[in-house]
Amino acid sequence: PGGTLFLIGLRQTVASGLAGVTFISRAWGVLIGLVLTVHFAGRELAIPAAILFAVLYTCDMVARGVFYANSRRQDVEMRP
Repeated sequence: PGGTLFLIGLRQTVASGLAGVTFISRAWGVLIGLVLTVHFAGRELAIPAAILFAVLYTCDMVARGVFYANSRRQDVEMRP
């Protein structure tokens, strides 16, 4: 929902490109945040933060994939 409303109504190639840019920019934003954490707070805090980021980012990607697959699912009537 964050940028989804903005993408509705755009051509498919433009919407895909913008969705990709937002996806990559989130990862880069967090990476920059982790580098700053190492610089200002030290390695003791940055390593758990990097692990937490990896877990949460993976969960986010899986959830988005499941929601997308569910939105494209077609009900099939089973015959006995």
